[in-house]
Amino acid sequence: MLATDPGIFPNVPGLTVDRLIGRGACATVWLAHLHSHVRRSVAVKVLDAGCGGTVAIERFRREWEALARAAGSGIATLISAGFAQDGRAYLMMEYIEGESITDACERRSLSLRERILLVAQLADIVARIHDKGIVHRDLKPSNIFVGWEVAPARVTILDFGLAAFNDDGGEIARQLTLPGIAIGTPEWMAPEQTGLLSRPAGTAADVWAIGVLIERLWLGRLTRQRIENTPAAVHALLEQIGREERPKSLPPQTSPHWDDLSPAERLLLAALVDRATVRDPIDRSLSVREIATALREIALPERRTSAQPQKFLTRILVRNSGIAVIVLLGLGAAWWLRPSPSAPVAEFVLGVYSAGKPLAWGNNIDGRCNLPTDSMLQRVACATDYTIGLRVDGSILAVGSNALGACDVPAALAGPNAHVIDIAARADGGLALTDDGHVHAWGSRRSIPEPNEHIAQICASDTMLISVTDAGAIAITDPHPSAIADPPRHGRFSIAAIAHKTAAAIDEFGHIQAWGSDATGIISQSIGLNARAIALTGFTSATTAMAFIDSNGQLRILGGGIAGKLPAHEGGWQVQQVVGARDGAWFGALRTDGSVEFIGDVPASVREIPQSLRGAVINQIAVGSEHVVVLVRR
Repeated sequence: MLATDPGIFPNVPGLTVDRLIGRGACATVWLAHLHSHVRRSVAVKVLDAGCGGTVAIERFRREWEALARAAGSGIATLISAGFAQDGRAYLMMEYIEGESITDACERRSLSLRERILLVAQLADIVARIHDKGIVHRDLKPSNIFVGWEVAPARVTILDFGLAAFNDDGGEIARQLTLPGIAIGTPEWMAPEQTGLLSRPAGTAADVWAIGVLIERLWLGRLTRQRIENTPAAVHALLEQIGREERPKSLPPQTSPHWDDLSPAERLLLAALVDRATVRDPIDRSLSVREIATALREIALPERRTSAQPQKFLTRILVRNSGIAVIVLLGLGAAWWLRPSPSAPVAEFVLGVYSAGKPLAWGNNIDGRCNLPTDSMLQRVACATDYTIGLRVDGSILAVGSNALGACDVPAALAGPNAHVIDIAARADGGLALTDDGHVHAWGSRRSIPEPNEHIAQICASDTMLISVTDAGAIAITDPHPSAIADPPRHGRFSIAAIAHKTAAAIDEFGHIQAWGSDATGIISQSIGLNARAIALTGFTSATTAMAFIDSNGQLRILGGGIAGKLPAHEGGWQVQQVVGARDGAWFGALRTDGSVEFIGDVPASVREIPQSLRGAVINQIAVGSEHVVVLVRR
């Protein structure tokens, strides 16, 4: 007679039941003892009799296969599987002593560094099972156990009931893996698992879950969860995950007490989570192995040495499709991640934004707005009458006026093997920094002198190239006589901005260091101020102004008479990016809510934002003198 009560343990020879451990929708898990030559504790998962249909049995069988194929460190060992005497399917595995990863972190008050190191260990395990052709598809705290029997803590992945294989075949397997079927636990589902996105749930779904797990361990809560446990609430949550962009929640405005990261590390970790949770899995190109490496480099400062400057940025972020390094210095903007005072210059990394499709508007008399709307760009740089775009494959395109050869991009930089990581625009042509640390120029000035040191970042005015070397020193080449030609000689810097006769950088302590002409008082007013990002605009001493994002994420403006033109806003403007117009006296800002704002003497041609931008998710903004380009996420 078949047992229909899931509360009854099946009769399996050699097993003595101890107690019920947990119960799911279609299965129960028991702690039992296996009597063989050596008595040992085991966990036994039993499929409920009411869930014995063909698809359920196939899914259970696949769990047996997944556990067997994934065998190794960090996976509960499969001991046996089969059918009990009452007909119910079961699998017997190693019993893991421990607690869920969220309980482990909260009950033991682990620091954020300790938390993300546990996630790095998890990512190592997931990377290994991905190598074996397995996608877990149900990574959530209750399936991630942390054991403390030995040091360091041991992470183990449980429950492969929703696992998929890269070599899936057969009609039943297709029923379990096809797009259009919701697969997983709603709060932890990637958009492609909701059935609302026409994409298969592959390894990128596990990347998403790890990104959400980092957020949960950092904030102490999920930003998306069902209001109540009803079908309607679940459906509403799936709709939100499947159809909407994930809300920006990191880094938190008020850090929890367990957050022991530096400001630079917080921003870097937030950028990593953003990269792991891009809505479209095609753009979610970060692997779990890269996540593991990234987490350790964030959590363990000793892994980041000046002997390997910006290795993390280049290896983990820049190389991935859909990632952009924003250094809009020719336009007067950079997003800077501030290291701790004792941190090496290798911690000077740039802000990370997802790539997007360009949308441009403004004065287009010379075609400066004619970027291909179907192209995916990492970033853009605007001169007065032309625009440069950096594709996700590292190649360059340019549109607009070609009077000085600005659009004659060399073939070596226009092809997919260009390996460009930064671009800048000036009146007489463009500049590109390749990953070997060299700057390449085109246009009327086809060659420029370079510093002897490896270059990490570049920006340009119409008269000179300013760069930051791997050692964090500022180098100026091809200068015309100018006060800007004498930059700070001491300290480690991250490039910030240049406009007219004033330039600025941010030092290793987060302080603004400005030099050049102080006709507008910017240099004296900025002494002692801290900034996350900075921009300059202006074409005369009277119009030059500085905008910066302070440590609270608020926009502030100095000089040029523009400060009084910043509209009043309760609590200040929360801004994620600010850029300054070249040959103009205005700023473009991308607020944290995704809206675009302009401040200063804004040209009439750019004031009206296109209707096609309403409701879009904007990743970046760049401005010329009379045109604007934004990159919109797909």
